[in-house]
Amino acid sequence: MKNTFALLLLLGFGAALLRPASAAPTAFVLSDPALPDADAVLVRSVAEDVRAAGYALVSRTVAEMSAPGELMPDRCALLVLPQARALPAALAPTVYGYLKAGGHLLALGVPAWGIALMAEPGGRWATPAGAGEAEALVPAPHPVFAFGTADLAAWHRSSNDLTTPTQETAAPVEAEGRRASALHVVISDLNGWDTFLSPSVSSPTFPDGRTMTVFSARGGPHTSGLSVEWDDKDGSRWIATVPLTPRWRRYSLPPSAFHSWTNTDERAQRGFRPEDADRLAVGLAFSHTGTVGGKQEYWVSPIGTATSEEAPAAPSEAQDLAPLETLTPATKFFPIHGAIRLAGGTIASPAFPESAQPRPSGTGYDKGRTARWISLLDAKDAKTGEWRGTLATLRLSLPARGESGSVWAAWTPIEAGFYEQPAVKKLLTQTAARMRDGLFLAEGGTDFYTYFPGQPGRLGARAVNLGGPSGAARTGEMSVSVTDAGGRLAQSKTWPVTLAGGTGAAQEVAWDPHGRWPAGGYTVTTTLTEGGRVVDSLTQAVGVWTPPAHADWVTITPDGHFALDGRRWRVNGVNYMPSSGIAQEDSALFEQWLSAAAYDPAVVERDLTHIEGLGLNAISVFLYGESTPAQNLLDLLRRCRAHHLRVNLSLRPVVSNYLQEADRDEAERRAWKTFSSIITYYRLAQNDTVFAYDIDWEPDFARYGRQRRTDADWATWVNARYGTLAAAESAWGTMAPRDGSGRLTGPSGKSLTLPGGPETKMVAAYRRFLDDWLAETYGIPARRIRALAPHQYVSFRMTGASDPLWDDGGEGYQFEGLARAVDFLSPESYGQVGTPAGDLAIPFRIAYARSVAPHEPVLWAETGMSVWDNGAGADEPDALTTQGTDYAKFYDLARSSGADGIVWWWYPGGFRVGENSDFGLINPDGTDRPATAVVRREGPRFLAAPAPPAPDIWLNYDRDQHPDGTVGVFRALKAAFADALARGRTPGLRAKAP
Repeated sequence: MKNTFALLLLLGFGAALLRPASAAPTAFVLSDPALPDADAVLVRSVAEDVRAAGYALVSRTVAEMSAPGELMPDRCALLVLPQARALPAALAPTVYGYLKAGGHLLALGVPAWGIALMAEPGGRWATPAGAGEAEALVPAPHPVFAFGTADLAAWHRSSNDLTTPTQETAAPVEAEGRRASALHVVISDLNGWDTFLSPSVSSPTFPDGRTMTVFSARGGPHTSGLSVEWDDKDGSRWIATVPLTPRWRRYSLPPSAFHSWTNTDERAQRGFRPEDADRLAVGLAFSHTGTVGGKQEYWVSPIGTATSEEAPAAPSEAQDLAPLETLTPATKFFPIHGAIRLAGGTIASPAFPESAQPRPSGTGYDKGRTARWISLLDAKDAKTGEWRGTLATLRLSLPARGESGSVWAAWTPIEAGFYEQPAVKKLLTQTAARMRDGLFLAEGGTDFYTYFPGQPGRLGARAVNLGGPSGAARTGEMSVSVTDAGGRLAQSKTWPVTLAGGTGAAQEVAWDPHGRWPAGGYTVTTTLTEGGRVVDSLTQAVGVWTPPAHADWVTITPDGHFALDGRRWRVNGVNYMPSSGIAQEDSALFEQWLSAAAYDPAVVERDLTHIEGLGLNAISVFLYGESTPAQNLLDLLRRCRAHHLRVNLSLRPVVSNYLQEADRDEAERRAWKTFSSIITYYRLAQNDTVFAYDIDWEPDFARYGRQRRTDADWATWVNARYGTLAAAESAWGTMAPRDGSGRLTGPSGKSLTLPGGPETKMVAAYRRFLDDWLAETYGIPARRIRALAPHQYVSFRMTGASDPLWDDGGEGYQFEGLARAVDFLSPESYGQVGTPAGDLAIPFRIAYARSVAPHEPVLWAETGMSVWDNGAGADEPDALTTQGTDYAKFYDLARSSGADGIVWWWYPGGFRVGENSDFGLINPDGTDRPATAVVRREGPRFLAAPAPPAPDIWLNYDRDQHPDGTVGVFRALKAAFADALARGRTPGLRAKAP
């Protein structure tokens, strides 16, 4: 207490602690000299700003703030965390509880708990890495796996490429004076995944409450992460990823650190249960530990278990800190590149500026949002003035379900000197004052951002008093005004409003422009005033979509290519979701980004401006049927037209979602109801911005037994073709597989990958059945859509269909049947370009498509590469370089093979929750990545490329002789295909007639 009081006197607010002003709300300021790198100057500076905003200040140490009942909204109107980047993990539950109860927060140096400190003896605090290094090679309390030479004999390697040499040896190691025999793995050339798998362990693996997985590990110079996987007895897989450094570090992983991988939805929801664990695997995988290949090296100590008391988890490892928008974790933030200007040049930039990920603001009315995101300090490019990020934000958590709501102010800079600038101090004081007053607009504007001609709308506003339940009632006025581009007033309305603490109120009025839409649309301004003073405002644009007077449709030529304005047109596009969905844990807001709550036109407009600037001419997007009434697709399409972007629209839920239901006829009716309602509501048949529809999304009809959905149809087809199953088996020369009830079922995934054998004729028949089944399944909705929208085309992204390299038991369908249903073929390619086989397989797949359907374009619906390093929790510099190299190569292959388009996966850079990836085409701040520069350079060459020459050498194949599908055809022809390309010839494929 002596040291604390001395610090208070140094800060200059000891008097406030002794004699708090009764009329002023109280602010708790975290000031604890025991914390690492505690900066008294920064704390004093922020305290001055908060006091100037009208608060009485009280200093609190970590221990004082953590006392039961201490940090409560009725005692603390504002919690100030001057150094939020490094905070004790033990403080998190207290702060989280305070925020949930409606407390207000001012945090500097976010992401909060970027370094989650752990308590050590003597009142010291250590980082998780520091604590882990200090405990390196401390054995687990209950050993399970040892790594002596004899122990390793029972383990085995698993990899996507077993031809790549590895070394797995037992190695004596030492750290912190401790010794052990560790697993030492050297991978000569990682190009996918490479793991080391234990034998089954005796049950139970985790007895007596032992739920923690405990071990030590370190990495070589190029290895920054390690995958640790438990497999259950039922085959379920659970994977955790830990960061590695060249120094030994001890890890203690709770069950929550292990995430579902390729499990069923039901199993994933149950979570990892340690009592079910059967085998363990350690290793590296592009999907979890980073996408840089080449030589990799790591060491792992003996592995065991412990109770949480015996080996507590570090929060950064346990991931037990719930995400808080604008506050934590670090994936919700990104670095800003290049020179920037802040507040018109009045504020000097920090040395390493970082930004919060943008989120929807408060524009629009009746959007159903639970929060409003407000920018306090934007970073603009020093030369162009383009937005580069937001260094300070205000988040309004709106009153709902009996909660009073709260306000969070978050600043990313960590340097004390940044906060000493007069303009920053003024802004901090103004922000704290707004939080003290608590009066805000929750939203304001129009119910839609774009209208149909003659469609009436609504103008409205909603205000909230976030002063808390005990806050004084506030009285003011809300007003909404509509002006045209010349500033002429078209309509306005003002309402008086009185709000008790913790409440909100909404008002609206009908708005009907009666078809009088000026060029440039309207601007809607919403203001909230108190005592004649404007305390908050919102501004939005609103427009109208009108059908084109002379529609300019994309067409398909008889020789199977897209055309526009009478010339061949290639798609140079990107799969689009908005930047506001990056690092978004709320799956509804992420997936249904065209819903009322998730859509923000300002973010979308900024994104589309970048997309057009890259020279792209199309985007692919998806819309769920339930988001239709929000009418945001109309706004998106209007903006796309202005940016010269055509749209491939995926209609959701997709066809394969309905195929799993028992009543297929009813499912098809509901699917068509959704499809037709979207097309009809949005008048898409009149909208030439939309050139095509996706009616499915990466369906899979073979892997993991999913072909069972077609078994009844397979039996019907066999009877129709052969008369009886017995006759079919006689013709095939083999018995067909049956399920447990003796009914006919499809060939196994293994049978679909074997190059030949006794099942060849049966599998060939099955593939012919799949052709017919796919033609009917997708042909029905395709024909219906064409009847409703005759100028637009139908296809869907076909993932492994006719993929020459898809040999894992999942390539159960081919282009032949699909071509009879859809208007163009839409394959995908991941992880292939840049490898010898992949560089050959990509043009081969185009050639195969031309042999099957010469009258249909071939569009690469998805291709891309993630640059995220899960071990480091950031983008991987080498991966960014490789991404650019691979994109350049793919452009070259697509151009030389005559592909009709590429749609990159995907636009926004940054961390994608769940998938743990970053496939972004551009940096989150809008600056170029190597891949962005490639798109700028190679895109125009791709669009302007002449048609490839006609084949001058033909390679024949008989599909029925290849039960392994296109994979088998490729194996048979790849040498001749490669030789023809090497000699400058143009190989074509020619199929034997069935």
